[in-house]
Amino acid sequence: MNYTFGAKLKQLRTNRGWTLEQLAARSGLSISHISSLERGTRTKPSFMVAVRLAEALEVPLWTFLDDPDAETVRRLAALSPERPERATLEHLPEEIRSFVAREDAAPYLHLAKRLQEAHVPPEQMEKWLERMWRRDFDAGNGSS
Repeated sequence: MNYTFGAKLKQLRTNRGWTLEQLAARSGLSISHISSLERGTRTKPSFMVAVRLAEALEVPLWTFLDDPDAETVRRLAALSPERPERATLEHLPEEIRSFVAREDAAPYLHLAKRLQEAHVPPEQMEKWLERMWRRDFDAGNGSS
């Protein structure tokens, strides 16, 4: 049977007898976000949203895929509950985990990834930001 992500999500939730509110509380996602996924008005959740839902529902991440091949299952298994530090990012502070799960965070995460891949030290990034903010602040105040 060919299910969409939202249909699978709703089936898993209702099979447990859970309300949207209960799944929202367990996953840390908003009721409206989960509802829009179930209704199909949002069709492509971020990876971290899918991870949060799979963890809340206590199912493997590949449960949401249509007919996953063996290689996909193997790769996702490496990110699943047997290795919670990779799947849940539990080693990170809550404010970082909640930021990563936001839909509007992707461009910032891509930028951070590029900076890390370029081996830019965090201290250098801080200096760049401070200079940029100082310049913008000075320009906004009419300073020369």
